[in-house]
Amino acid sequence: MQTTILIISLALMAVVGVTYTCAVYANDGPAAGPQANKNRSLLLWGMIVFGVIISVATLRENPHVSAGPAPMVVNISGGQW
Repeated sequence: MQTTILIISLALMAVVGVTYTCAVYANDGPAAGPQANKNRSLLLWGMIVFGVIISVATLRENPHVSAGPAPMVVNISGGQW
C-alpha cells in the first residue's frame, strides 16, 4: 500500500511540477482572464479536499493494535539524600 501511495504522490507532484514549469516559461501568452483567480482557488481547494479524502481512506486502519504481551508494572520508590 505504501508503494501505491508513493507512486500516486510522485505522479501528482510531477503533474503539478509540469504545470508550474509551463507557467514559468510562458512569456508570450495572453493576460490572465477574469476567472483566473476563481479557477486557482477552485484548484487549490480541490487539491486540499482530495488530500483529506486520500488521508482518511489510507489512514483509517491506524493505529495498529500491538500484539505483544501485557505490559509489566514495576513499582519503584526512591529518595533524595
